[in-house]
Amino acid sequence: MGCCDFSQAKLEDESQLMRTDTSAQVAQLKAAVARVSVAPSGGGDNPRVNTLDLPPPPIYYVIVGFGPAAVMNHTTLRGANFGRRRIGNLRVMHIGFNNPWPQYVEHGMGQVPFLLTMPGFAVQPNVGGRVIDGGLHSRDFGNAINAQFAALKGAHGNDIEECRGWVAWVQHRDRQQVTPPLADFNAERQGGTELHTAIVNYINLLNARNEWPDDDEAVYRLIVVGLNQNRIPQLRAVYAAYIDFCTGPGRPNVFMPGGPDAATTALIEEARTAPWLPPEAWSADLRNRRVLNGVDAIVDQVQWNANERIMVTAGGGVGLNAAEKARNVRCFLDWIARNTLNDTFANPRNHTFLRSPNGGPMAVYELDQVAPFHDPRARYIPEPPDQRQRFGRKLKLDKLEIVAGNAGNMVAVSLDGDNRNAVIIDSTRVRLGLIDPPDPTNALNLLLNIGAGKLMLNCSVGYLQAAERLLGHASGWPSLNYDRLVIPNGQDSQALGQPIRFTEIQGIGPLTLADGRMAALQSNDQRVRMLGAACQVYNQYALASWNRGGATPRDRMWSYHSTLAVSAVPDGFILSGINIANANQFFAQKHNININTMTVDEIQAMLPALANYPANSQAVAHQIVACRHRANGYANFAALMNVVNAGQAQIPPLTVNPPANWQPGPNDGPVPALNPPLLLADAAPFAVFRYGYP
Repeated sequence: MGCCDFSQAKLEDESQLMRTDTSAQVAQLKAAVARVSVAPSGGGDNPRVNTLDLPPPPIYYVIVGFGPAAVMNHTTLRGANFGRRRIGNLRVMHIGFNNPWPQYVEHGMGQVPFLLTMPGFAVQPNVGGRVIDGGLHSRDFGNAINAQFAALKGAHGNDIEECRGWVAWVQHRDRQQVTPPLADFNAERQGGTELHTAIVNYINLLNARNEWPDDDEAVYRLIVVGLNQNRIPQLRAVYAAYIDFCTGPGRPNVFMPGGPDAATTALIEEARTAPWLPPEAWSADLRNRRVLNGVDAIVDQVQWNANERIMVTAGGGVGLNAAEKARNVRCFLDWIARNTLNDTFANPRNHTFLRSPNGGPMAVYELDQVAPFHDPRARYIPEPPDQRQRFGRKLKLDKLEIVAGNAGNMVAVSLDGDNRNAVIIDSTRVRLGLIDPPDPTNALNLLLNIGAGKLMLNCSVGYLQAAERLLGHASGWPSLNYDRLVIPNGQDSQALGQPIRFTEIQGIGPLTLADGRMAALQSNDQRVRMLGAACQVYNQYALASWNRGGATPRDRMWSYHSTLAVSAVPDGFILSGINIANANQFFAQKHNININTMTVDEIQAMLPALANYPANSQAVAHQIVACRHRANGYANFAALMNVVNAGQAQIPPLTVNPPANWQPGPNDGPVPALNPPLLLADAAPFAVFRYGYP
């Protein structure tokens, strides 16, 4: 196994590449440009790029990514005749940075463990996986992905290479002179313009030396940016016959507030980490930023301390993860939303955190509507009960600035809001407002005075008293200054480095299955594909563009998605796993028998043609799928049998036990003991189903 690792060095601040001090970073990047911009003839005293001194470059099957989608793709390619033919004699090179899941904050993934099984995996993530906050533990999921990749290397090690780096550009052999647009890189405050110059010079040098292999299979060239031990970009060209992008939903977004000034703009731009800098290579300055995008905030490299003040400015899954991190570390948390916290969740994922006093999910009216202050329904508590949290709606950032705090710099946050609808509630169950300017004598001010200047979250007396008890001294706890500001604004599928930016990949369109639904995207020449979330959020194919009842491949994919158990995010791993496996024709030799992902037609085809079944098999299949979607799928044989039995008025029942020769798969659990036996329409056909991928 070969390895080209650009990103392992961890250097002190003086030698870091990307600094807040732009003059230092530009100087280092210009030095990198000089290294690349050598005369085409080489020789003499001119330095040479190491990769140009190698023998004629090899040609690879490239998979961009090391995360779940990339590993699922590689696994199902190796497990299918189609995939083995596609790979042929090529070595497979993975390009990217480390699988991020083992370094995210420990959290429940929004699905019960048995739903997070992956086609073809030797050991499924849910086998032995812990449950946290109602879902599979994220660390166990991440470790299972790494274990499967290790299994692939164990079986095919001589045919697998790893390159730690970021794909900056993709070229076609017929258009070798085309370089990336400068405008794409100019937007990168942390040295993008200088890096673009280096890439253009590098491409010119490769072309001058006639670097491209004289082989029809070498259709594409990827320009990869890694970091050497001095944290300076190191460029490498990789030639590919095929490219599979498994790059996820995109780079984290950080939206600019409504009325930014120069200081605010600079802080927001710093929150957008350069895509060629992975967390494992961050300097101390990057780890200790006051303002962070949502994804950066939840990695282990960003450490928070107990009693620090955290503001999270939006809901959604990553916003929830940041709130959970603040809870786990025992920080003071202000969690607000531009609209409401509830409306950013399409499933009960946030109910693991926001709960009513009776233990159930927080009802919509409890925070999302202005209820009378005396109405007990308007009062809720987080889970577990705490005095460290406040929640707000109809609030947004206005201005930011760095100010001095007792233990270092803090970020001062000015808010804007809707004076008719903005609401703050703290965990002492007191409904609050905004105050401008802060008035410590008016801590229970319920009036909303939204005006010019710095708007602060008000505090109740109970909140202030709790802070005093926890800190051991009196503190007014101004509601303006925070140790960390987290801005989770979703992810940008069209950001620099995402497949849509590589304009030399032409004719992107659906890879369509036999039933007409889309499973992936591919280029005209079928040599480049986008798989998993990289496909499912791509431009006009995302969920937001779904035409319910439509017959396009995109619409059919999202219609199928609507039959699956609800996922933490629309483009999540349940849909990604089955789509990737189908794109690789993984089930061509053996049928999909996962009852939680089979289509209605697949389920119906598995039912027997018994005398009492032909008129009802379709109804049974639809019943199974409908109940699967409304609940968390099926955990075991008994759960499936209960659903079928519930429809016995429409299905002539036979009194039978599960067949004696039925053997459970690794995710099925034991065969249920049924006494008395269930009234079922012949349990025998259901013996072929599994409740995860075997």
